[in-house]
Amino acid sequence: MLLQNLLVIAAVTETVHFIQILNVKRSIALANLSIAYSINGKLSRLLLSRSENYKIMDMNIFVWLMQNHLLDLRKDSTMATEKELKKLNNDLLKSCRLAQEAISKTSGVLMFFDAQKIQEIIDNNKKIGAFCFGFQEYFSCVIKQHQSEDDNSKFVRSGIAVNIELKQIADLTAGIAASLLSLNTGIPDKYKINISQFAKIFQNIVWDSVISFLRNDMLLAKKTFFRSLELKKICSRMQESLLEAGKTAGSAESSESTVLFIVQCIKDIAAHTVNITKTVSCELDEVIS
Repeated sequence: MLLQNLLVIAAVTETVHFIQILNVKRSIALANLSIAYSINGKLSRLLLSRSENYKIMDMNIFVWLMQNHLLDLRKDSTMATEKELKKLNNDLLKSCRLAQEAISKTSGVLMFFDAQKIQEIIDNNKKIGAFCFGFQEYFSCVIKQHQSEDDNSKFVRSGIAVNIELKQIADLTAGIAASLLSLNTGIPDKYKINISQFAKIFQNIVWDSVISFLRNDMLLAKKTFFRSLELKKICSRMQESLLEAGKTAGSAESSESTVLFIVQCIKDIAAHTVNITKTVSCELDEVIS
């Protein structure tokens, strides 16, 4: 549709230029203009042939065509853009909810080991991956068709980047579940509450980061940004504590190693929510640097 519209615009522009060169106002020229189009989105085309045996259209009629037909094209383009932006909004929210759901379920199996539920989390992550891949493919095509680099194109590009971050968050969450399955038991009780609580907190952080992007909400982005950084620091301190405990004990148990891996995954999730908030403003990059 966009290519057809561009062809119409190019052909009309060329004909106007052709008439101006001949300095024709309301006279005979060397072209025949035939336009067939449908407002309902059917095939739009413009056929232009030059011949000495034909008259061109009256300039006033040509101006009318320019004003009315191209106005329809702009209207169709605007409607198409609004449709794509609405789809991007809805699909990003769906990706976000899928990631939140994965985090919530993983939080549950961290507290109460359940091999069947863990396997469901791992299997469901494949569906999340397929959805996110479809999102990326679809909106990459939208950008290619749009061609011009305006605010809408930049927003769609950022939306694709946010979707990738959400997919990586879902992968990390599935990785946590998989680590429990390989351990074939739950993590030590002394770590359960803290780690499970981290997971619940990240449900809100992931949501807030995506909403800050969709609303272009700088205040919410900064708030989410600093919450993510703080949780990264907490995870780092927890890792140091686990490593120190391992040195003291002389050897690290498999359960302790699993906890260390889980904490690293949570820390990485925080890094991804930081990346999402940075799509709202480059000022947050300066905070990190």
